[in-house]
Amino acid sequence: MSNGRLRGTVELYDVDVTTAVQVGGQRVPLESDPSAALAYRLEGSPVWDFEIAGFREGDFSFLGNRDGGDSGLYMLHPYLPGLIPVVFVHGTASSPARWAEMVNEPLGDRAIASRYQIWLFIYNSGNPIVLSAMRLRESLQAVRKDVDPQGTDPALNQLVLIGHSQGGLLTKMMIVNSGNRFWSNVIALTRNCTTTIREHALKAGTGGRLDWRLLANGHADQLLYERRQIDTDLPIASLRAQSNITERAKAADHSPDFCRRIRLGLPDFNEPSVLLDCHLNSVAKKASCFGFRPEQVFLNHLKPQLFRQLIEWNRPTGV
Repeated sequence: MSNGRLRGTVELYDVDVTTAVQVGGQRVPLESDPSAALAYRLEGSPVWDFEIAGFREGDFSFLGNRDGGDSGLYMLHPYLPGLIPVVFVHGTASSPARWAEMVNEPLGDRAIASRYQIWLFIYNSGNPIVLSAMRLRESLQAVRKDVDPQGTDPALNQLVLIGHSQGGLLTKMMIVNSGNRFWSNVIALTRNCTTTIREHALKAGTGGRLDWRLLANGHADQLLYERRQIDTDLPIASLRAQSNITERAKAADHSPDFCRRIRLGLPDFNEPSVLLDCHLNSVAKKASCFGFRPEQVFLNHLKPQLFRQLIEWNRPTGV
């Protein structure tokens, strides 16, 4: 001081790690102002422009590059083991910047900041809600695997999710378990007589893998032809043309020998037995139920084993 010069040492501390220092043998607490730092980071930030853009540019797109590790989940500070994550999820046409005031309060409270860490999730709010929910779930799983691969941090098991507007729906879907009800409804919408026959065939050990042509009416004949479960001696186009029973079925309607009349002249026709004829009468009239159009009924071309199974599955009680 006598020569007019003052020398000192500047020490920098991370307030997330160091809350007090020793000065002259005394423990002195460190003070910080997170509000000023947060306001500075948000001033002119491009995150404000994302709000409407993220809503208008949904179209199943994702913010950033998924392959590049941009999951949409961000931390305000480096991950600190032992602190419980609080994840804020914004709403429609919004962004994490809208949580600024909410985030600032716990950051400025030492009692809270010493127990919790703030994470923020950003997403294109124009996307379907279930898609964004999947994105959030995948992001949480990926971050946990990254920061705690051994699963030794119990604080991650106490993670807190807070959502606003659409973000509330996303957070709700993180804890809702619908079981198999959704998939059961999907299966109910995609069931038909053809898929039922396939289920029986699987039980008998003869069913093939599931194919879209089992669900779409009028395409099962191509599938059976490829699997050689109907006559393949003719090209399928010729087989279809020769197996057209539409006009004969109209002419033979209500006839006692309906089955025989519609099958006469078909390729590889063999006179059916009485029992077989009885079942053909029922099956042929309801051919569309098995995935065929009327002009594509090839029941007589089914290989004997498969055909016998079909008859057995549809055998009336007592026969």
